[in-house]
Amino acid sequence: MSKRNWIKKYKSEIIIFTFFVLISIIWTYPLVFRLNSVFIGGHGDSSATIWSIWWFKNAWKDNISNLFCPIITAPFGHDYSNTIQYQFTDTLVFIFSSIFGEISAYNIFLFLSFPLSAITMYFLVHYFTKNKIVSMISGLIYSLCPYHYLRIQGHLLLSLIEWIPLYFLFLFKFDEKKTFKNAITWGFVFSLLFLMAYYYGFFTIILTILFFMLKILYSIVKEKKVGISFLDFLKIILAGFVFILIVLP
Repeated sequence: MSKRNWIKKYKSEIIIFTFFVLISIIWTYPLVFRLNSVFIGGHGDSSATIWSIWWFKNAWKDNISNLFCPIITAPFGHDYSNTIQYQFTDTLVFIFSSIFGEISAYNIFLFLSFPLSAITMYFLVHYFTKNKIVSMISGLIYSLCPYHYLRIQGHLLLSLIEWIPLYFLFLFKFDEKKTFKNAITWGFVFSLLFLMAYYYGFFTIILTILFFMLKILYSIVKEKKVGISFLDFLKIILAGFVFILIVLP
């Protein structure tokens, strides 16, 4: 497909996604114009997170462990080894902070959560409705919802809600067509969701178990059969294996 044909085919999506970005810029104004001098939130969790990004970056550059900080409660230092570590997210933040600085890195992650969450919800709703206007409105509602606005005031990891619609999109795709390809993709997306925010990972595990339990119960009551074959069960195990293969290291 040529570039011109590709643009023509996805013209509506390009316009809608550009609209999402513009709304995000307006909603967070003047953030994108002052990425390195202001940040969303107050001087509480936000400041602590930015300081942690700074410490993590400098610890890596000085080739020392970021799990012990000698400058907190000096001269005794502070041990972080008992805290939950987000190696994947920390690495991404480290890359961004090394390029743009810790304040800009923090702001970029928060800002991107707005258009990306709108886009992923757009895809999820469009999968069921095939209606671009409804999908666009749903994306805006999800992206600009009060929960998201509250979380960006200080909780960076909980602000990354863009992975949740994407996870359920591939869960429903797998449920519709239980192919090995869909199982692998579903497991891969779940690993990304989990690595970005353990909280949402655990929530989706519970919801996924409930989803399949209800499907089996419905099939038993309405159709007098389990509804999931042994081969389908093996594909679910395959998705779990892909998840473990990526997450455990």
